[in-house]
Amino acid sequence: MGLHRPTLPHRDGTQDFLAINSTANAMYFYPGNGADGFASARTTVGPGWGTFRLIPIEYNGDGKLDVLAINPADEHLYFYPGDGTGNFGSCTDRGGGWG
Repeated sequence: MGLHRPTLPHRDGTQDFLAINSTANAMYFYPGNGADGFASARTTVGPGWGTFRLIPIEYNGDGKLDVLAINPADEHLYFYPGDGTGNFGSCTDRGGGWG
């Protein structure tokens, strides 16, 4: 499982993690609990993330954690806007050549 530390918490002051499980081909969001650990419940962001490379970043200026993701299969960069609770909206294709 690949771990990716977000650059911003989801607006509650704790550090969180995004993790890709390549075997399950899914991405998960683990919210921090503020005590050097994580909440017992994780959020399944969705399937199809097994080979993606993630860049957690606040990208669109709304103060919420977003994800830029590179898909090695098509070498495209995709933008997923975050809603501040560990969920992400529909992606926007930002173009190819990112292999």
